[in-house]
Amino acid sequence: KLIPRRHQEYLYNMRQCAAQSGLGPDSVFLCVLPIAHNFPLACPGIMGTLLSGGHAVLSQTVDAAENRALIRRHGVTFTALVPPLAMSWLDAAGEGPTGLQLLQVGGARMAEQAALRVPEVLGCRLQQVYGMAEGLICFTPLDADHARVSRGECYPMSPGDEIRIVDPAGRPVDPGTPGLLQVRGPYTMRGYF
Repeated sequence: KLIPRRHQEYLYNMRQCAAQSGLGPDSVFLCVLPIAHNFPLACPGIMGTLLSGGHAVLSQTVDAAENRALIRRHGVTFTALVPPLAMSWLDAAGEGPTGLQLLQVGGARMAEQAALRVPEVLGCRLQQVYGMAEGLICFTPLDADHARVSRGECYPMSPGDEIRIVDPAGRPVDPGTPGLLQVRGPYTMRGYF
């Protein structure tokens, strides 16, 4: 399937993700994950960083030690990882703080016990990010206490996001009842090719 993105919708996506991540001209993003994926490309990733006036550093490896060196050398302020990679970085840490300010973890919720270790081991804040290339991206707030972030309490990034859970017939279900997710918003795609 192809996920068509309209320019203004995608720009809105990048700008909102950058705002939710607190990016500005001093932001330096370390891109460790494959660039072709939406998370490291535009959530906020490379594009959100550039739109905020910051710059990006591309890594050729997922190795924690080599990336720690890149973080120090280039003054990297944030990076984005998937939970298994974040776990490997936690297990390999040991040389003291790198200057990293924010670790974003997406693709799946990071296990709470591992998430609790991030500030102590990596010396930075954690922000959990859930979303899909089709739209609806949720972030843990930057001002949330670390316990809430570790539990993965995420919220839609846009005030224009609408979410509901329905049964197979399309009727809304009661809170806590499993169902089908329906979303729409200013950056949600309109259909597949």
